[in-house]
Amino acid sequence: KRYNYTTPKSFLELIDFYKKLFKKQSDHLYEQIQRLDKGIATLVKTAKDVSSLKEDLIKKLEIVEEKKVAANILIEQCGKERVKVDAEKAVAMEEKQKAEVVLNRANAIKAECQETLDKAMPALEAAKNAVECLTKNALTELKALKTPDAKILDVTKAVLILKE
Repeated sequence: KRYNYTTPKSFLELIDFYKKLFKKQSDHLYEQIQRLDKGIATLVKTAKDVSSLKEDLIKKLEIVEEKKVAANILIEQCGKERVKVDAEKAVAMEEKQKAEVVLNRANAIKAECQETLDKAMPALEAAKNAVECLTKNALTELKALKTPDAKILDVTKAVLILKE
């Protein structure tokens, strides 16, 4: 058998070695504790953030639900209004057809009137030219007649109409 003897110097070295080992392990544990504390703090902060985000989400979901209900009501109103608009559009189309019939009649009357006017214009121009050739002496002679003939009266009335 072999015996190990411990000298005071080797004992002090052993104690110094254990001190260094203890310090190293203690520092390592302290770093681990710090890292875990930091992780726990981050988790707590994240949990708070998540809970506040959940609350915000709940509020926003309520708002979305309200807006969804309002949108559905608006869609229903739009549907009702569309029915009214379609009915009014049908009435408007009927009125348009009636107005087109009246317009066609008015255009036909206008065409007839224009045709009659085109026929009457040469006669009117001839009558104007005839009135232009009247002289003062002819009018004086007409005034001198006490009771002019009916034909002469008709002609003078026509001349008066043309002069106006």
